[in-house]
This record gives sequence, structure tokens and C-alpha cells, in this order.
Amino acid sequence: MAVNKQKTTPSIASSSSSSSARGMGVLRAHDWTSPDWNWGYAEGTAHDLAAELRGKLSVKKEDLEDRRLAWVLDPATPVDDLLLALALAIQARGANAENFAGFLTKLADTEYGDSISPSSQSSIEAALSEAVITFDNEPPKDSPDGVMLKTFYEKLSEGIYEGSPSPSFRKSLIISCATMRFVGLAC
Repeated sequence: MAVNKQKTTPSIASSSSSSSARGMGVLRAHDWTSPDWNWGYAEGTAHDLAAELRGKLSVKKEDLEDRRLAWVLDPATPVDDLLLALALAIQARGANAENFAGFLTKLADTEYGDSISPSSQSSIEAALSEAVITFDNEPPKDSPDGVMLKTFYEKLSEGIYEGSPSPSFRKSLIISCATMRFVGLAC
């Protein structure tokens, strides 16, 4: 099926089902350079995986923050799912995302590569570090995302992420998710 590749403003469409791009629970990395990815469109791998991620994280409102917090901090959560969650949070924030919006545009335009290779992850990590520094909007310590940051740093000092895939990349994604208020955001 041909997809109109004309650039439009991406939107988040809520979906309760997806044609899983992961198959029978087998992890498949998210390749932002794939012609099937189609970030910001109502069809394609990105749309399907975003719907799957929303479904995985959607629960009753009163349980949402706890579930997202546990998911983000779990060392077993794939870093490519964290990147997708961050992209959804940036997209949901729109103009309030400030310089993170520029990061998302570059990510969608594949300027950082596939997000899988170590060189792509290094480029993304550097861009996120810059975005966090210039955003200068740390979440309040008692907010869900402030709690996430505090808990993350505690787990980091305990060595829980040592040996997990891409520990420094994971760190930049978690800090960025907190900065974008992913835990407390409906996306």
C-alpha cells in the first residue's frame, strides 16, 4: 500500500488495537530510517508500535502514573521503546516541548540514523543532553516525574542498570522522559 510521504504536522491518534510489528512477543528494534516507519502518520510501523505501547501502558487513571514509573525504570524495558515513549511525550506536548520538538523533527527525518546502532545512539544521546540542559525545566521533586528522577538516580547508584543494554543511552532517555513529564502525561 502506498503511503503519502508529504510532510504534515504529526498527530497522536488514540488506538486500542494494533497489528503488532513485534510478532509473537519477539523484540524487533525500532528503525526510524525504515520506509515502513512513517512517524506521524496513521499507518506504518511507528503507528502500530505506538498503539501497542499505549495499550501496554494504559490502565485506570489512578494507576497510570505508577505503571508508567515502573515501566520506565525497569532495566528490562527496551531502550527503543523508551525512545518511542519519549517521542510520544514530545509530540503530545507540542509547542510546550521547546527544543525537544527540534530533536523529534530531526529524529523523524532520520538525521540521527536508525536509533539502533551505537553511533546513532551516541548522536541521540548528545542531542538529548543538549535539549535537557537548554530546556531548564526540571520536574518538581514531588511530581510523578520528579519521583521518577529521584528513584532512577537511586537505582543508578545501586548499579541496577549495569550490564543492561546501552546504559548511558538509557540514562539520557529516562532523564528526557522525566523532563517531558512522560509519567504524568496522557499520550
